[in-house]
Amino acid sequence: MKAMNPLFLFCALTALDGALSYVFVTQYGFGPVLGRALSAALSYAALATALCYLGRPSSISLFSALSVSFISLAVSLAVFSLIIMRNPAVHWPIAFVAGAIASLAFAAFGYARAAKAMRSGT
Repeated sequence: MKAMNPLFLFCALTALDGALSYVFVTQYGFGPVLGRALSAALSYAALATALCYLGRPSSISLFSALSVSFISLAVSLAVFSLIIMRNPAVHWPIAFVAGAIASLAFAAFGYARAAKAMRSGT
């Protein structure tokens, strides 16, 4: 089976997270933070399933990919929640984009560090 790029899957996770957040907030009427937390949980479950069944990540272990993805998703959710709670006048999609940019930077750094650790054997 072909190896998957974990950063590509994380971008897909972010897109799925945004779509689910939109549905939860606009269609079901959840608050932005609750809707975002639910969408993050469902998106992470989808990512874990995709990593397990579609193929292992290239250059890093499955555990490392899931760990970095989880921490990056937590960073995204924390940045989103802090922006919304600090200034409720900010529309939630703007806070989502800010959290997504922060988590993408963290994920890229984390995946690079995990790949370096796998190459060096530590």
